[in-house]
Amino acid sequence: MKIAFSASVAAVAFGLLAESCGLAHADASRFTAQSGRELRLTFASDVKPDCSVGGAPVIHVINDAQHGRIRLQPEQASPSFAQDNPRSVCNQRRVAGVGVYYTSDKGYVGDDFVTLHYEFDDGGQQIEDYAITVKNDLGETRRPRPKAKVPLPPPSPAPAPTQP
Repeated sequence: MKIAFSASVAAVAFGLLAESCGLAHADASRFTAQSGRELRLTFASDVKPDCSVGGAPVIHVINDAQHGRIRLQPEQASPSFAQDNPRSVCNQRRVAGVGVYYTSDKGYVGDDFVTLHYEFDDGGQQIEDYAITVKNDLGETRRPRPKAKVPLPPPSPAPAPTQP
């Protein structure tokens, strides 16, 4: 069983890695998000070589976002298999699956991290890490420091009244 990822995910292998526990743990996929705005991290589905679709994967949040939230949305989308994958012919079709979306807390800038566990109909499992850099509208990843307040000089004393 394999996961089809949206075109925005560039560096994720589609096969399960062989580990003694039967789980795969790939390097983190990296994303940049605008503070407070929703970002699609991935689209997961169970696409067969004939482009039919198995049941939607069950997705568990293992490591939740510390500075935002994850939303899982059943949807139809096109997979993005690599050209050398036999399932790449399915890239032209929309298939049923689950979109995974991240939204940072409003006003937050900095780094966030999420780990998801995918379970498939045939018992296959996969763990994916997502590293997210959250920027503000100016493209900054840190809150700007407040400008130092320069104390104003004390007001000048009122001039003494003049006597004629």
